[in-house]
Amino acid sequence: MSETLLRQWAMLRHMPREPRKIDAATLQHCLREEGFRVDLRSVQRDLKKLSRVFPLLLDQRNRPYGWSWAREARHGFGLPAMEVPAAAAFRLLEAIAERSLPQSLRDCLSGYFRAADRTVSWDASGCPPPVRIVMAARGDVPRLPEPDLRVITRIYECLVRGRQCRARWMPPGPEAAGRSVVLAPLGLLLYEGVPYVVAVSVGDGQVAQYPLHRLQEADILDDPGAPPPGFDFDDWVREHYPFTGSGRQVRVDLEVQPLLAEHLAELPLGADQQVEMLADRRARLRATVDDDAQLRTWLLRHAGAIRINGPEALRREVADTAAVLVNSEQ
Repeated sequence: MSETLLRQWAMLRHMPREPRKIDAATLQHCLREEGFRVDLRSVQRDLKKLSRVFPLLLDQRNRPYGWSWAREARHGFGLPAMEVPAAAAFRLLEAIAERSLPQSLRDCLSGYFRAADRTVSWDASGCPPPVRIVMAARGDVPRLPEPDLRVITRIYECLVRGRQCRARWMPPGPEAAGRSVVLAPLGLLLYEGVPYVVAVSVGDGQVAQYPLHRLQEADILDDPGAPPPGFDFDDWVREHYPFTGSGRQVRVDLEVQPLLAEHLAELPLGADQQVEMLADRRARLRATVDDDAQLRTWLLRHAGAIRINGPEALRREVADTAAVLVNSEQ
């Protein structure tokens, strides 16, 4: 391999992603640290050549001029290609990040998320398989046996390629006997930290969820796997996990105590949040939020610091839930 190729490869490794940048002199210093003898003019010429092949940007707004990868550029320029298990993990991570990370941090991971989409977009539609996260009231992630990586790989490949798979299903219980099942995977679901594959049982045509750690010895079959007529993955999730909400939003009207009001000023409940300061540093807060289990869990968790003014149906529902919890202790 030529010295020039190795040097240019090293230059690409040192190139940051937009909006960060690196100037030619700094890049020359980095190359010399790696043992490359190169002058500044050669670095500048290499950068111009590389920018014709790779999505490199030159920022000339102020000196020293700086180079960077375009924001949408592929991470690692596709070498090596992302493997299917990693793609599945990044698809799950993206779904979690949408609820738990600010946009600026999600942007830092966007290249990996798009690489995962490209890895699994093999079908004619170019759309990756559905992945959904169900957040429940408990905060602890249960400790469960690790799913077999080979099983995850083959299940996800079946999802991507629209194939059936044969696996050994191990029911709960130390003495339970396993049985062979043929499944047509429809999507992935992460519920309270437990990964499931939602699939059609080819034997009886029923759609069910299967914990991935209870599937063993999965093999990809040549037979096509298709959802039942009229099947919608999100509708199935809402039907079987009704506490996830209807997909609708609701406008809440709350009175909150000072400490919680300060927190919500930094982390608003919704993009349209409005805050009106009341006496004793309390605040009246109005915001449009998802009408789901997370909202109810959050309200119950902060019950001592919140008064629900509206909507009335939500106020009654939370009050009834709290009453049931209190009465169950008696």
